[in-house]
Amino acid sequence: MKGESMIYIGMNRVVNPNYSTPVTTSKIDNKTNFSSEVRINVEFIHIKGDSFIQTCYKYHRNNKKIGEEILNIINTSSMLCSQQFSEGGLIVGTVEEVENDSIMLNGYKIKEGDKVLCDTLLTAVAIHLDEILEINCELGDIYCKGYAVAYENCILSKIKPTLDIRAAALVFDKFCMSKNANEAAIAKKSKSICLITKDPINTYIYLKAIKINNPYAEKFFIIMDNSVKNKYKDIEKTQIFNEINKITFLDIGKPLESYNKLIKINEFHEVDYVLLTEDISGGEFLAFLLCKENGNIFFSTIKNNYINVTLNENIKDDKIVNRFSFYTLEPQLCKFALLLAEQIQEGINKYYKLLSSKQNSSRNYREGQYIDGGCNIEGFVFKSKIMANKVKQLVNVAKYDCNVIIEGETGTGKEMAMEIIHSNSIRAEEPCIKINCAAIQESLAESEFFGYEKGSFTGALANGKEGYFSMANNGILFLDEIDKLSISIQSKLLRVIQENSFYKVGGTEQINVNVRIVCASNKSLKKLVAQGKFREDLFYRLNIATVYIPPLKGRVDDIECLTKYFLEKYNNKYGTNKSFDHKTLNMMQKYDWPGNVRELENTVHRLVIAGEEEFISTEILTETMGEQRIRGKLYNLNGKFDNEKLDFNDLVKELEKQIIKFALNKCGTTRKAAEYLNMSHTTLIRKKNNYGIHQEYQLNKTIDYRNTNSVNSQ
Repeated sequence: MKGESMIYIGMNRVVNPNYSTPVTTSKIDNKTNFSSEVRINVEFIHIKGDSFIQTCYKYHRNNKKIGEEILNIINTSSMLCSQQFSEGGLIVGTVEEVENDSIMLNGYKIKEGDKVLCDTLLTAVAIHLDEILEINCELGDIYCKGYAVAYENCILSKIKPTLDIRAAALVFDKFCMSKNANEAAIAKKSKSICLITKDPINTYIYLKAIKINNPYAEKFFIIMDNSVKNKYKDIEKTQIFNEINKITFLDIGKPLESYNKLIKINEFHEVDYVLLTEDISGGEFLAFLLCKENGNIFFSTIKNNYINVTLNENIKDDKIVNRFSFYTLEPQLCKFALLLAEQIQEGINKYYKLLSSKQNSSRNYREGQYIDGGCNIEGFVFKSKIMANKVKQLVNVAKYDCNVIIEGETGTGKEMAMEIIHSNSIRAEEPCIKINCAAIQESLAESEFFGYEKGSFTGALANGKEGYFSMANNGILFLDEIDKLSISIQSKLLRVIQENSFYKVGGTEQINVNVRIVCASNKSLKKLVAQGKFREDLFYRLNIATVYIPPLKGRVDDIECLTKYFLEKYNNKYGTNKSFDHKTLNMMQKYDWPGNVRELENTVHRLVIAGEEEFISTEILTETMGEQRIRGKLYNLNGKFDNEKLDFNDLVKELEKQIIKFALNKCGTTRKAAEYLNMSHTTLIRKKNNYGIHQEYQLNKTIDYRNTNSVNSQ
């Protein structure tokens, strides 16, 4: 009997080392000869995301390389067992062969042709794969062709052919916890329930689990961490949370502050049942504060500081709460998971349809497909082919977790380029700390970047301070105008980038960080290195990838769509309905914009508030841009003259006329204007009359050009 029992748990498939169990062995036998086992034609494997994602990071989400790594692991050990994968996961496929045509596994009669889900440890199941068809790094899903051998004591469930595999994988990932969460809610007859979370899918699974056969639950609230606010701002569109009374975004890492905000706005009263769906630091204390006396807190993972609630109880003697955590379920209770999967699969599909639409929209932009005259990627607006290629370059660079230099003139949109890198990187859900290096005092630079311990220097905060690197840990640190940093602080940055660690000012404890550096400069760092103004070794640490953003004059096609974008922005801000005519837009396209996109936005902003007219004419544009032209290139020749040949005398007259108009409008009187232009008052009056400039001159008042003769009529 002992021998048969050992066979039942797969011992007969252990190859090396001898006498070990399948879970602890380094290699098992995946041949098709078997006894009391089931061979499954595998079509889908789900791997726990927290382990599989490390492989995705390692290969920069290159599915071909990830697939090669998985096949290599299976060829070596005949199972999904390596330091890169935990044991968690499941397999879905169709039964190819069973002993004596059928076999009873955990209450299910399994026969050939049945579709089954195997939720046994992946490290214990013999697997052979012929081909990997598709990989989803975010979900840990692998669509493939091959077979697996499940033994009699495997958790094997027969599933309906119509059951959505993705929904089943998500539920079985958490079926122990979700079943326990349901039982705790029913046992305590909880009416008001709050879920603390940072993942909508986990929240949806637990929400539906708690509601199954639960006659008591009446009110549901969700508190979601601020870090995912932007990513899930459109979650309401899926309608999967229609039964929720309130979704509130808070900084869960600051539980007391968040609790006080809830009290202040009177969003929550104390609730019967609080469920922590993930490991969120601070969530356990927030749960304790929200839970009423003798209320219930359920911990879905063993990592989310279960013991801290006990400590809080010891401090706060007048409040006692019940604490629950998940426990292992018997295999036959998989029926609950299958029921739950059937109930949530429609909602899961709605959610992923929303995500897919966003990805497809982004992909359209990346391929240069223009919508309404231009593309808009999170405020990065363009139409030109050169910028379409730049966006492709940014998206490509984003995939590789390396340091990046963004170069370009002031106002070209380097920070917006950084946003594209952040949102398309594996750190998209992590913080992005933006620093203007030019604004940092050299004497304070070290404490700003690395933080300091309390009492480190005169004027130091009593509790010390976190530095930029600590704030950006696991995320991106954006260093704008990095060329403004002194050589001394550059050397200290180099050390952190090399070693991924530093010490606070006045500190003795080494702090380890994982930060991606994206820096920007309006100067060529390579030239600064040659001039001895920037450390060469730091430059080579940063220069893994460089992206140059061209000036606006080099991408004229972008001017019109940018102008319309900014016009709509300020129309919405001020409740106006201003518009440009074709000539006005044409004039703006022919201006060289030395201040680039920033100058263009400033000009549109000024035009919106320049007058009461709904229609922005060329005259209003000319007057508004007058000062810019005088201080820039004075006069854009293409702005007024479209002929093949130009007359020098006409050009001089037009330029002189523009200068006099500008001076009169700026100074308000002819005498002050003459003084401003360093010419005699008599000369100014004569030229003014010759050009037919007869309007009033009041400071900051738009000039009426309706009675002004054009140069062509003279």
